[in-house]
Amino acid sequence: MENNNRILLWDVINSTMLYIDQKHPSQLLPFKGKFPILNPSQMDLFRNACAGKTYMDEIPNWAQQAIIKAQRIATIERSFQEYLIGRGILPKYMKMDGKKKAEEIKRFFNTTCLDAEDLIIDDGYYGKI
Repeated sequence: MENNNRILLWDVINSTMLYIDQKHPSQLLPFKGKFPILNPSQMDLFRNACAGKTYMDEIPNWAQQAIIKAQRIATIERSFQEYLIGRGILPKYMKMDGKKKAEEIKRFFNTTCLDAEDLIIDDGYYGKI
């Protein structure tokens, strides 16, 4: 019997690679943590660990943790971007000063089940890479 609950590696890598090696993983939100998630010297190891694999559970734990962190950033950022677009203020937001951006982020948190702690991407919550 095949386990249909396994996560396809290709699906998550496509949506997270943009965030894994960025020093500042978001232009919209002030994520806190050690960035990049993987430094340049780890990227070849990461690619090799993922090469030829189909499912996420087939790669080493440290690579899974990198993907989980990046997926968290990607999910929150997409949600915030949709929020800004829905309010018709995405271009305006990009030009706001820090105080106004903070107010908009707080409004976003009030409309979701998120809070400021969700912007902390660290080893304590996701595990050491």
